[in-house]
Amino acid sequence: MTAKTLPQAERDGRIGLRLKDIARLLGISERGAYYLRARGGVPPPDRMLGRLPIWHRRTVERWLSAEGRA
Repeated sequence: MTAKTLPQAERDGRIGLRLKDIARLLGISERGAYYLRARGGVPPPDRMLGRLPIWHRRTVERWLSAEGRA
């Protein structure tokens, strides 16, 4: 799939990432990501779907860059 055929939301970085996706990006376990979030180690979610926190991809990418992890 090329950039032109991606949905607009994905091109804009608005695709929702769950905490398990952040864990995968960091190379840690899901449990480790939950621990990190509880300690304030990840940015606040962009939205909540019920009790499920969701981050925009660009939010996570900016955070990783700022943390020197990208």
